[in-house]
Amino acid sequence: MTTLLDRRTPVRAARSHRPIRTRRSVVAAVVAAALVVSAPGTAIADDAAERAESEADYERFGGAVAYGVVQADGTRTTSAAVITATIIAEASDRNIGSTANSNIIPPGFYDLGTNRSRGHVIGRQLGGSGDVEANLVAQFQNRSNSPVMSTCEGNIADYLRDGLAVGDDLYYQVQPVYDLSVQEYPTALWLYASDNGSVLVNMLIDNTPEGDVTYGSGNVIC
Repeated sequence: MTTLLDRRTPVRAARSHRPIRTRRSVVAAVVAAALVVSAPGTAIADDAAERAESEADYERFGGAVAYGVVQADGTRTTSAAVITATIIAEASDRNIGSTANSNIIPPGFYDLGTNRSRGHVIGRQLGGSGDVEANLVAQFQNRSNSPVMSTCEGNIADYLRDGLAVGDDLYYQVQPVYDLSVQEYPTALWLYASDNGSVLVNMLIDNTPEGDVTYGSGNVIC
């Protein structure tokens, strides 16, 4: 079976993650994971206010999030979150997370033709903001964004909603993967989630109309 190592290899910053129960250490761990990136450039923080507001919402509902940044070349870096069942419930009630802001135009957006979307890095149903520039990438709506990525996000939400998590939360990160020699928009998105150190999700979704998936070791729920 093809593995992630046979193809583009995203940074595996969170493989050794374990739940950390103090709020300060949770946030520090998430921020540290999100800052491990492979793309070049200088961080642009013009959406800092939106990030701060969204991060405060996550903390209010018992989790933590560290959105990536928009770099000088337009690439988005890794975003990571500790997601709780409360966040899932509040996202379902539209009290956290938001749809994509139409004023944000990710690089390569118009190159996708009519089959395009502003794809969330941390999905709306997981509490991800659509007003944070770094949380939106140009993505083929059908099939990469939906049904492939949205179905996996739904499975993660159901896992927490149904009380299947070992603890009260799980760790989740998404890394947009780029090849700027080919195109401005991501070639793929790597999704990784773990619960109490056990891998739940480890998959690479091609950002193509086909939305092909390459599964890594340990993938269980997507």
